[in-house]
Amino acid sequence: NSKTLVSTGGFTDDDGVTVIGIKSGEQTWGWTRLTPIVRSSLVYGASLTALPPVDSGSKNVTIAKAVRFGGFEGGGYSNETDAVWLLTIRDEDHEDGSLSQTASW
Repeated sequence: NSKTLVSTGGFTDDDGVTVIGIKSGEQTWGWTRLTPIVRSSLVYGASLTALPPVDSGSKNVTIAKAVRFGGFEGGGYSNETDAVWLLTIRDEDHEDGSLSQTASW
């Protein structure tokens, strides 16, 4: 069993998604930085809430989703937004042992 932590951007010009994987019972972890296929509006201070896992119909494909809500657009704390975005992260395990990951908003 493993745990995954997802972090989005940090600055108003950064819409990257960082996926950190932690294997249960081990002291090891790894991370991947993804550039979303579809880009979202740039905000900071938004909430990111994980949704239940999605059944992809394939044992080699895992799909995770999270909802991003609110935050502030560039220009300080006066530009609050109520925008809602859906983040989708798709993992595909290949027969050669490699992993492909994509993110989209």
